[in-house]
Amino acid sequence: MKKWSKKVWMSTAAVLIAIMSVSAIPASADTSRVIWFTIQNNSVCSTSGHYTTVYINLNNISSSAANVTVNLYNDDGVAVTATGLPASGGGYMASTFQPGSPFMLGGKQTKHYYAAFGTFPGGSTCENRPAYGNIVVDDSGLLLANGEIKGTSSGSTTIILSNTNIIINGGQPF
Repeated sequence: MKKWSKKVWMSTAAVLIAIMSVSAIPASADTSRVIWFTIQNNSVCSTSGHYTTVYINLNNISSSAANVTVNLYNDDGVAVTATGLPASGGGYMASTFQPGSPFMLGGKQTKHYYAAFGTFPGGSTCENRPAYGNIVVDDSGLLLANGEIKGTSSGSTTIILSNTNIIINGGQPF
């Protein structure tokens, strides 16, 4: 009886040690959150009088700073790294982050991305227009994000032909 009891206790102890050591290993070392979104990018864009502008706003509504990366991709899935534009005469905010580059978004802080594609001065090519993207944020901060994409015809008069919202996470914080 003593041998049997000793075997049972040894087996039980081995199983408990195995269970405890496995549960002590973290399930994932990556604590990032990734939010994907789509961009309705079939607006007008050409090398002769039509251009598309993209605006993305990020707000950190918490008091904690967050490490953030915004990634944008064109129709072919190629990363869009078009440099954002400075403030324009139209009153738009200057770009304060670059797609594909990590940045710190301080607590209660807002950052902007403003880029143009097509005939807009300083703009990128129409093929680089973003079609979708994601926002990667570390486990701190609480972010809100949104944007818009505009298709514009410029000539003797500037006419906005399309203006579509970029909805990110259903407008909810993440």
